[in-house]
Amino acid sequence: MTIAPQTRRVCVLHDMTAVNAWNGCCALTDRTRITLAPRDLTVNVSTTVVMECRADTDDRELSTLTVRWFKDDLELSRNRDPRLHVDHVVGTLRLSDAQVYDTGRYLCVAGTDADIDRAYAQLVVKGSRQLDCCQLLMHGRGQDFVWGCTSIFC
Repeated sequence: MTIAPQTRRVCVLHDMTAVNAWNGCCALTDRTRITLAPRDLTVNVSTTVVMECRADTDDRELSTLTVRWFKDDLELSRNRDPRLHVDHVVGTLRLSDAQVYDTGRYLCVAGTDADIDRAYAQLVVKGSRQLDCCQLLMHGRGQDFVWGCTSIFC
């Protein structure tokens, strides 16, 4: 690890929600960097999706290193969707029972108190939309009906 001599600088901390600035002595250190970026995935509906995002940073910042996941500018969490599990330390996003509406661009943000790195992955969920139970499907000449289903896929 190479550390530049301390100099008087204006340090700026950027994050997804705010920008904070302060004056002081800053030691330039190894930047936070993503070492394993998430991969683009194409899966079938109802699949469990696991996306990985690993990061490394300066030894002095390791204790504050976290990985956060976003989709459509919203941070993903179990509170937002019970099918989600985010491990902020390891950097894993697990989405059970993927649906077509989960298709999109996912953002992994690895960061410390000092800096961040980010990587994107595209998730495509293939399959048909899920129908409500109240929708009725008629087969053949209308003589066979599907009733009382909990979910069906067309």
